[in-house]
Amino acid sequence: MTTSMNADKVTVIINNRDLLEWPRQMCACIEGMTDLHEIVIIDNGSTYRPLLAWYKEIPHRVVFLENLGHKAPWTSGVLETLETDYYVVTDPDLDLSAVPADCLVRLRTILTKYPLLGKIGLGLVTSDIPADSPYLQHVQSYEALLQKGEVLDEKIALAAVDTTFALYDKRNLREYKITGARTSAPYVARHLPWYVVTPEGEFKHYLDHAAASSCSYKNFVHYRAPNRLRELYGEHRGKVSTKWASYFDIYHKRLKGLADRPIRMLEIGVQNGGSLDIWAKYFSQAVSIIGCDINPACGRLSYDDPRIAVVVGDANSPEVYRSIVQKAGGLFDLIIDDGSHNSLHVVSNFVNYFPLLAPGGIYIAEDMHCAYWPEYDGGYFNQRSAASFFKCLFDLVNIEHCRADFSPQQLFQTFFRPEQLPACLTDGSVYSASAYNSVYVVEKASETAKPLLGSVVVVGTEAAADARVFAAIAQRPREG
Repeated sequence: MTTSMNADKVTVIINNRDLLEWPRQMCACIEGMTDLHEIVIIDNGSTYRPLLAWYKEIPHRVVFLENLGHKAPWTSGVLETLETDYYVVTDPDLDLSAVPADCLVRLRTILTKYPLLGKIGLGLVTSDIPADSPYLQHVQSYEALLQKGEVLDEKIALAAVDTTFALYDKRNLREYKITGARTSAPYVARHLPWYVVTPEGEFKHYLDHAAASSCSYKNFVHYRAPNRLRELYGEHRGKVSTKWASYFDIYHKRLKGLADRPIRMLEIGVQNGGSLDIWAKYFSQAVSIIGCDINPACGRLSYDDPRIAVVVGDANSPEVYRSIVQKAGGLFDLIIDDGSHNSLHVVSNFVNYFPLLAPGGIYIAEDMHCAYWPEYDGGYFNQRSAASFFKCLFDLVNIEHCRADFSPQQLFQTFFRPEQLPACLTDGSVYSASAYNSVYVVEKASETAKPLLGSVVVVGTEAAADARVFAAIAQRPREG
C-alpha cells in the first residue's frame, strides 16, 4: 500500500530471462537514480546458473515465475505488491550509463503533466548502430524516423513505447499497452541487442532458450539455436554420461519441441547419472525427471535439482514400477530406454511403460545395434529380437490396410500368446515408429495424430491425364 512517504518514489521492475551482465549493469545505474524506492527483478524461468547465483547475492527483490514473457509484470500480480504508485517496467537489455541520475524525476514530471499518454519512456540512441548489425535497416527505417515524429513542448517525441524503460502510474495504467511518448537527449539509452553482430556467451544462451514470440532478435535474424543437446554435452562437467555422436542430431530433430515444455521424463538406465543432469538443463521447464537403474551403486547418486529422482531396481518389477509412477506424478512425455539393451528387456520395457506415455509422447530405445548380437538375446535372424519386435511395430502402424485374415495377434504371435497381447498393441495408441542407426523412436497417438489414413483429398477441376480421380470423389462418403 502506498504511503505518503513513498508518494513520489518509483519502483523499477526489470523483466528478465537468462541474462546476467546487462541487468547487472542496469542495476548499478538504477541504484544511483534519484527517488528510487526499490528494484524488483521478475525472473521468467531462467536456467543460466551464473544468473541464478547472482540473484542470491543482490539486495533486490527477485520474483521467480514460469516463463510468462514480456507481459509478466502485469499478469503475474507483482503490481499488487508494490509500495509505490509510480513504477517503471523495463527489459534487461539497456545501457543506462549515460542517462542522468534524475531520470526517474524527469519521467514522473512529464507523466504528471501529460497523464493521458499512459507512460513515458526513455528515447533510444539510433545514430551509432554497427553497419553489420541485423537491426540496422529496422533502426534506420523505423526507430530513427519514429523518434523524429511530432514533438511536444517538453521535447518529447510522440512515439509509442513497448517494454523499453518507461514510467507508469498504476492509478492510471496497470496493464500491458503500447502507448506513450519518449524523451530526448540526454535522457536516452542504448538498446544493446542492436549492437550485437555475432551472439556469444550468455546472450547466445538466452537466444537458445527464448521463444521467438518474445525475442525480437530471433525474428530479425531468423536465429535458430544450434544443437542444444550436443552443446550441453560439450559443456558438461561432473557425473559421467555417454552418448553416440549420431544421437545428438536425432534427438535435436525429435525432442526440440519438448525443450521448453513442462514435461515428465523417464530414463531407464542411468549408469553414472550424468545424463539426468544434462536432461534437466535441456528440459529446463520439466516437472520431473526420473532415472531408473538396476545397479545398487546408483542409489548413491545425488542431485541439487529437486526435479531429479533416481529409483534403484529392475524397471519391470512391480515394486519399482509403482515407485516410478509415484515419483513421476503423472503421465510421461518422454521415455528413453538406455538400460540393459537385452532384447527381452527392451520388449518388456516397451509394453510396460509405453502405456504410461501421455498422448503425443515419445518413446526411444537406444543402442539397438545390440538387437543384432546374440549375447544380448538378439541376432539378425532371431525372430524374438528387439529389432524384430520394432519391425512389427512398423507394420502395426499400417494395420488398417491388412486383409481380414490378418490381425495384431498374428503380427506379434512370436512374442505373445493371443490372449496375452498387451492392449497398447491393439488400441491404436502407436502413432508412428521410426528407425535410425541404433535408435528406435515410437510416437504415441493423440486426438490430432492417429494412425489412420483418413479420407482422400482431391483438389482441382482438371484431370486431362487420368480422370479416374473423379471416381474417388464420387465414392467419398458425404458429410451429414
